[in-house]
Formats: sequence, C-alpha cells, structure tokens
Amino acid sequence: MQQWQHFVAVTLAVLACGVARAGDAPSAAPDPARLALAEQIVAASGGADQATRLMRSMFGVMQKNIVANSPADMRDFVGPMVEDMSQALVGMTPQILELNARAYAQTFSEKELRDLLAFQTSETGRDVANKLPALQAQVMNELFPLLMTAMPAIMRKSVDRICEEKHCTSEQRAALEKAMSKATGATTS
Repeated sequence: MQQWQHFVAVTLAVLACGVARAGDAPSAAPDPARLALAEQIVAASGGADQATRLMRSMFGVMQKNIVANSPADMRDFVGPMVEDMSQALVGMTPQILELNARAYAQTFSEKELRDLLAFQTSETGRDVANKLPALQAQVMNELFPLLMTAMPAIMRKSVDRICEEKHCTSEQRAALEKAMSKATGATTS
C-alpha cells in the first residue's frame, strides 16, 4: 500500500481507540440521577460545539499529514476524502455525546460526578475545555509520524511472537502478515 493509505489506516485506528465502542459499555442502564449529572458535565465541557471543534481540529491535522505523505498524484483526493470523513463523524456528534454521558454515569459515583461538574463549570474548567482542541491538534501532529514510523516494527514483533508461541506454518505467517498489512497499510517484512 502507498504511504498515504498506511497513514489513513493508522489515523483511523487511533481515532477508533479514542471512542468507546458500544460493545464495551456496561449493559445496565445508568442511574437517572447520575445520567442527568453526566449530561450536565458533557454540556459544561462544551457539548456539541466542543466535540465538533475537537473533531475538526483532529481532521485538520490528519489532512495536513496525509497531504504531506501522499504521492503528488493523490493529493487532489485527500482534501475531499478527509472532509467526507470529518462530516460523517461530525454528524455522529449527538450519538457520541450520548455515549460519553452514559459512560460517565456508569463509571463515576454521584459524588464524583458532582465534583467533576463543579470543576467543569469553574473558570479553570471552562479554560481547559476551550484549550482542548489546540492541545489535541498538537498531540496528534506529533503522534501520527511516530505511529507511522513505529507500526511496521510493532507488527513484525507481534507476528514473530505469536507465530513462535503458536508454532505458525509459513503459510499461516504469510496470511497473518497479509491480514495485518491490509488492516493497517503497513508491511511486516
């Protein structure tokens, strides 16, 4: 795969790690009082506007890095592709906020939620919320090149370890390497 495709795959994997998967959430409905507090926390931290700014910031960094790592003939595709992905995720903001509120309500006690809400509504809490998009952009700007550089070696080590432990045949090793390469765009050899 081209380097830009590897970058997109790694980027999406990183983004996926930052979003709770529905299958990982506890199945019990959260306590209504805790859910109400959690919804206030989400709103106090900027709600939909903050979530949209964070996603736009992340996708802006992603677009810059993808363009920098794309073959010249593919650069005309990068902007529209990243914009489509950005719009799709921004459109999911209500569900993302709902998942966050439920996760907070299921994770924290009522006292912890009240304390967190007090922080979020404080001057410092509001300042932190306003600075998060720039902070996230800075971290992602430095994280992507690191991940792109590290992924092939990490995959190679993982394949080696698993194949040693499971006594892979050469065909199984090749299939595993192909699957990992396809999933991330990185090559293990």
